[in-house]
Amino acid sequence: MRIHLRPILLVGALLLLAGPALAAAQPRSLPAQSLLTDEPAMQLAEAGIDALYNMEFDAAQARFDQLEGLYPDHPVGPFLDGLMTWWEVMVDLQNRQHDKRFLKLMDETIRRADRRLKVDKNDLDGLFFKSMGLSFRSRLRSNRSQELRAARDGKRALDLIIRLAEQDAQNDDFYFGWGVYDYYADVAEERYSALKLISWAFPNGDKERGIAQLERSFKNGRFLKAEAAYFLFQIYYFYEKNFAKSIEYITWLRMTYPGNAVFHALEGRMYARFGRWDRVGDIFAEVLRRHEAAQTGYGLGLAEQAFYYLARNEMRYGDVEGAIPYLRKLDDTAARLKADTPYKVLGRLRQGMVLDRMGHRDGAVMRYKEVLSMKDWSGAHRRAKAYLKKPYR
Repeated sequence: MRIHLRPILLVGALLLLAGPALAAAQPRSLPAQSLLTDEPAMQLAEAGIDALYNMEFDAAQARFDQLEGLYPDHPVGPFLDGLMTWWEVMVDLQNRQHDKRFLKLMDETIRRADRRLKVDKNDLDGLFFKSMGLSFRSRLRSNRSQELRAARDGKRALDLIIRLAEQDAQNDDFYFGWGVYDYYADVAEERYSALKLISWAFPNGDKERGIAQLERSFKNGRFLKAEAAYFLFQIYYFYEKNFAKSIEYITWLRMTYPGNAVFHALEGRMYARFGRWDRVGDIFAEVLRRHEAAQTGYGLGLAEQAFYYLARNEMRYGDVEGAIPYLRKLDDTAARLKADTPYKVLGRLRQGMVLDRMGHRDGAVMRYKEVLSMKDWSGAHRRAKAYLKKPYR
């Protein structure tokens, strides 16, 4: 199952130009003063961002508050606060309760950047943070199926990225935005025919060049190393299907940010995707332990994932009865989330499969029909229809 960013707008590339790491490299409230030239402030932002990636939210917030005090009315303040909210979104993308606050903070980032640009249209701080605010806003709107609004934000962000690159071609961090754009622009036009309708508005992409640019940012960038690693992982995991490269980047992320719940779950899903079930059970058992210990970031959404993959792990090794407790707990957790989440739907499908394997055809048929009454995720409807015709074996 692929629950990830929707890079379908050619803007996927820009989206993460605004990666959490970028914020660290930014300026102050007056165009005459730039955070980019303030080394202590940059180090403070970098430390805060590292804490944020490791989901040490209190430590990150303390540093971000210091920056806001040093640079009042600068776009860095609402942008970094927005990143805090963004990670709450990332932990459970199906939960929309944080959307309003996140969008408000990105709007304020753009407003403050515009104030700087009115004084100096080439102000790097203004250009940089406005591109990030637009990119992140586009990213959320893309995940919420607001394609046209996301595309508009993405195009505006891309124009700013171009201007930034023209002003400082030696900055390794700037290659991140270009790299994401180059890769996803190429992939999106290749895989999503609907995007051909708007592709004329964007420069052509290049997958190989995009990967090279992201690798440059990962190896040499100061603030975008983690974000570049995250995108390289997604590229090799979702699109290139390169197991060795996927392991390389997710391992770096897990070792560098061991407290990041999103990276932890992604590691387990990666091993499942590539058939390494000897690792899947241990990883998701640990995810579940951290959820039960109420560790930051390990909320109901990740518990749902853990129950689903632990059930699949039992089925993978032929113990269908061993999967039942996990599927029941998955149902209980999904009921608390009050939505037809991907794992709820696929868990219900798995219940039908287990019942079929145990010879309870009537119960299995009931589950498959329930799946068809729910939102379709990852081909669940197609599989349910197939099993209604022929029992799962």
